[in-house]
Amino acid sequence: MLDRRPSLRSTAVLVALAMAAVLLAVRTLKGVKQPSGIELEREVVFNGRTCYEARVARVPNGEEIWLQSGRRIVIQGADSPKGREVVPAVQALEELLLGRRVVVCPCRRAPQDRHGRWRAQVFLGDVSVAEYLLERCIVDLHYFGKCDSEIADRLYAAYFRGFRSGANRCRGKAVIDASEAAEHMGEAAIVEGTIKHARTDRNPLIFSLGGCKIVVFADDRRRLEKSGVDVASWDAGMRLRIFGRIQEYDGPEIVLRSSVQVLEVSR
Repeated sequence: MLDRRPSLRSTAVLVALAMAAVLLAVRTLKGVKQPSGIELEREVVFNGRTCYEARVARVPNGEEIWLQSGRRIVIQGADSPKGREVVPAVQALEELLLGRRVVVCPCRRAPQDRHGRWRAQVFLGDVSVAEYLLERCIVDLHYFGKCDSEIADRLYAAYFRGFRSGANRCRGKAVIDASEAAEHMGEAAIVEGTIKHARTDRNPLIFSLGGCKIVVFADDRRRLEKSGVDVASWDAGMRLRIFGRIQEYDGPEIVLRSSVQVLEVSR
């Protein structure tokens, strides 16, 4: 009598075929499998730099975008909005970027932060996303020297245009006297005053206006001098009108990084 029990080999073949059919069905239901994250990016040369082109998948806040490749990008030049400023910043970024391909240029130095996010300048065509937000006065400028020094003048020019426009969060801004700087901590402002004391013999250079200091670091000093601003020649008695954000460091101060910030120097 013939043995009709299936052999071990035929059983294994049937099991393999069944598993293959299941996998095929699952794949068909889910559609074509997406490529891995790195394959969703394309390397490009942009302004002489090696950058990456990818599509924006999500805008979680006003300073960050998530790419379809899985990378989280912190837009350099744009400060993180807070409170009521978050919604308009997200709306502006979604309207500009969501679902579109952008060029991402990571910082040459310190490209990632401690959260694993990539610090990068982001462009849509030739449009700098940070400049777009700054010109509309939707966010403040966050200057990260290791990444932004090449475009510092462009960032500050966009920031100043936004400030002067009176749009969005810049409504009601005005010129203030240096003696009033402490009342405007954390704000962008045009501060004017007379130099009471100038320290120019070592870095950083510090100019006290009596209520607010103007601070110039070595790298920024070189950039300023190339733009024709000789900060080392400033001394007591000169009158300054400077644009920037007033920040707290042993009292109110403005860090001078770009010639765009220097609105007036006179005796």
